[in-house]
Amino acid sequence: GYGSAEMRAQVRATALAALAQRGELKAADLQRYQPQLPRMGLFGEALYAQAAAHTDGGDEALQAATQRMLARGQQSAGSFALSDDQTSSYAWLLGSTLRSNCAALSALLARGGNDSDAELAMKLTRTITQARGARTHWANTQENVFCTRALIDYADKFEAVPLKMTAQAT
Repeated sequence: GYGSAEMRAQVRATALAALAQRGELKAADLQRYQPQLPRMGLFGEALYAQAAAHTDGGDEALQAATQRMLARGQQSAGSFALSDDQTSSYAWLLGSTLRSNCAALSALLARGGNDSDAELAMKLTRTITQARGARTHWANTQENVFCTRALIDYADKFEAVPLKMTAQAT
């Protein structure tokens, strides 16, 4: 699994997202990697969508990645979760379904969207926060990074009133 096509596709999606955040990704680069979407798994699709959302001319790539992500969805009255492929590369990339859902939430929020997207984002946020339970953290570093980022993205978009709180770290 270490050198699998799935793993390479996810690593490329990660690189594309990093380049897009720095403003160094061109739409042609997204288009070149779009045929790899079926190999990326949910995490790769989410990072590819994030890259597309932050790239001029990335609308077609964003639509393709978003459609693939949403096709994985299972929705109830109050929650929304996306299923993930558990490939042999999962362990090498420190993957988890929760980490992938958190990356997907950030991707959905980056695309802007409509009222339907807002409802899915709220339900996915609920799923993510319930997965943490009463703990003050998620199960591993990857989940902590991607889930914290997703919740910040959600708060930036939907929580207009700043919270008055005091935080202490030791």
